[in-house]
Amino acid sequence: MTCLLNNYELNGESVLITFTKECDIEKHSHILIKKRKSNIEHMFQIQSDKFKGAFIDCRIFNTGIWDIYLLSTSNETSRLQISKDVYSDNAIIYYSDEKSYNINLYQTKNGNASIKVTPFALPVDLHKVKRYHDNITLSLRLHSKNIIEKYDENSSSIVLEPMHMINNKIEVPANIEKLNEYYLVHFTLTNKMKENLLNIYLGKWKIDFQFSINQSYRKVKLEIIDDSLPDKTNDLLEFEELIESCFYRTKGNFLGFEYKKVTQVRNIESFEFVEDKIIIVGQSGLNIIQKKIDLKTSFLLRDRYTGDILELIDHINITENSFNSFKITIHLSKLYYKIQNAFNIFDIFVQVHYKSYTFQKKLRFNKFTYYKDYYEKNKFFKNKNNVMLFSQAISPFGNIKLLVYKLSKKNAFKLKYNKQISKTFFKNKNVWLIGERFDTAQDNGYHFFKYCRENHPDLPIYYVIDTSSNDFERVKHLGNVVDYGSNQHFNLLLKTKVFIGTHDFENILPIPGQFLTSFQQGIRIFLQHGVLGRKIVEYNKQFYKYPFHMFCVSSIKEKELVTSVFEYDDDDVKITGLSRFDALNNTTTKKSILLMPTWREWLTDEKTFIESEYYKRYHALINHPELQTLLEENNVHLEFYPHYRMQPYIQHFKDNNLKNISVIQLGEATVQELIQRNHLMITDYSSVSFDFTYLNKPVLYYHFDFDTFFRNGILRDKNETFLGEISSTEDELLNQISDLINRGFVDKSNFSDRRTSLFYYNDRLNNKRIYNEIQSILLKNIPK
Repeated sequence: MTCLLNNYELNGESVLITFTKECDIEKHSHILIKKRKSNIEHMFQIQSDKFKGAFIDCRIFNTGIWDIYLLSTSNETSRLQISKDVYSDNAIIYYSDEKSYNINLYQTKNGNASIKVTPFALPVDLHKVKRYHDNITLSLRLHSKNIIEKYDENSSSIVLEPMHMINNKIEVPANIEKLNEYYLVHFTLTNKMKENLLNIYLGKWKIDFQFSINQSYRKVKLEIIDDSLPDKTNDLLEFEELIESCFYRTKGNFLGFEYKKVTQVRNIESFEFVEDKIIIVGQSGLNIIQKKIDLKTSFLLRDRYTGDILELIDHINITENSFNSFKITIHLSKLYYKIQNAFNIFDIFVQVHYKSYTFQKKLRFNKFTYYKDYYEKNKFFKNKNNVMLFSQAISPFGNIKLLVYKLSKKNAFKLKYNKQISKTFFKNKNVWLIGERFDTAQDNGYHFFKYCRENHPDLPIYYVIDTSSNDFERVKHLGNVVDYGSNQHFNLLLKTKVFIGTHDFENILPIPGQFLTSFQQGIRIFLQHGVLGRKIVEYNKQFYKYPFHMFCVSSIKEKELVTSVFEYDDDDVKITGLSRFDALNNTTTKKSILLMPTWREWLTDEKTFIESEYYKRYHALINHPELQTLLEENNVHLEFYPHYRMQPYIQHFKDNNLKNISVIQLGEATVQELIQRNHLMITDYSSVSFDFTYLNKPVLYYHFDFDTFFRNGILRDKNETFLGEISSTEDELLNQISDLINRGFVDKSNFSDRRTSLFYYNDRLNNKRIYNEIQSILLKNIPK
């Protein structure tokens, strides 16, 4: 006959389950308890001397659903079923000094026996909050007085435990007081206690209430339904960083405690050009619970290229609390006289000041539509000699930047009538315009232009660069080099058919493409400036009003990524290889290492940079005595080349005591020269490492902030693109450097064997393929 569960009850540290008399126990040896959706299971022997049943040790349980099985003497399992007479919703409460649970036996839809285990909690209300200096006392009123009415004197405490740490519990003494028909629990967090907790863990803490009855300790959760807890219990702690603490209600309605860093919040409601002014309305403040707090707000306009701060913003604080409304005005007539270059980018920062703390972030929209090549808000501003175009651009994160284009009146006239001029005079012209960043000539743009000039010198193909930049000397001998923003640049734009760039086209256009008929109707080629696969980049087709007609990639997997993630059509993505790979050669003559990390988008000013883990890690590395010894004893030189965007802070790396280490400034050497002349590369996430891998040279990766850097996701699996040893600590990295030096800079074969998945071609014909694909597009009379 089928065995049925007849009864269950708490028996000491166990739950005793018994079966009906008709159950044939001789056929079954054990019961099996399995936790649902896991591999956890426990077995308990069936007893038949005094009763038919088994003891289940309560200490095995944690929260979840546990199914009960019968295990036969032949090791076959079957579900244990429940007698209808015993089915009940009444839970057994299991207390212990570690955890307390509701253990609820229930019948499934199929009549089987299962156990639901949930944390047991005492319902409480917030009775009172008292503050004395920096101490805070909470008084909680207990609802279930019968559970603690026999408590032992001086036995109660509040136990705090970090949410994601073990073995770091802190006990805070608590007092139990009887008040009329209720019991109150009082406990105090002193300022010293709060400091000690913070030194252990910055984050959320679990809270348990511990007390004893007859010398037997019990630990239970406290259930509280009160959303006002944070408002009533928050404190600001003034350490090196400003920290806020508060008690709060968890998702499970339990009492919890939290520390969080105070951060800045901001939002723009409107950005408008009004006559000769920019007017921005929004809010800025701190993400703190306290509302009545004395904050001061200020605003900065910073030139992205020079780092200069312009004091040109008038502002009015509409309200004064932890989240201030503001209205700021930027006078274009004043800004006009500060513009020196043909193209400028200004970032607008909001600063929030509280006592000695200053928070700074770029102004941003919380809700926005993002385009990389189209600006909705624009304003032309004229004076006697020039015309300025001011455009409000938005980053992928909603940050605003002010783009400023400086035009001569003659070029402004060409711009105004560019559609008619292009259609009338330059209808059948076939000019190609190539560029990278507006001040560089060392990447794929330079190498493709060089190929075109050397192999097709009669074609009207031009390179755009700021002629005052260091890289101009590298490219000028090739001829057909155009000064960015010059009259010649504007003249060529009227008859350009093919636009070719390694970055977004704002780098080679002296005016937004939305104002140029030739750009809208021309062919747009994206050479890229690296191999895709790591950091998420915003090249999605949907982010462009005027997307690329040809997207160059290096492998089948990279093409699949561009079509699936960036949503380009298969025909628009061409496996050509990168242009610069054709010129890669191994020119190493002496033992040398290249240290070349990428940048961090959140390091937007010098103060943030110096205080960052990024700076501290790399400064410590190049000054590490063990590295110095390794280099000196093995006669190895190290070249440290900070990223283009980190170069403004390079002076902080130039220590006088560095031996066998050179800190390379922008313009001293090209990236390609550095790649070719070094044996080993150390980087973090830079796509330049692909060039090193292409040459079959070893790369070491320093991933001390992997989760932060890729907090928005990663394009391809980590093991697909990081072909080299990965270190997360300085010691690991130094050991890997030592190992490679001892091996004569020879890479492990398992890394070099996998490089074929990154590079479809290795024949030095990438430029030829790119050129032929462009000609094919021209023959098809695209654009779309």
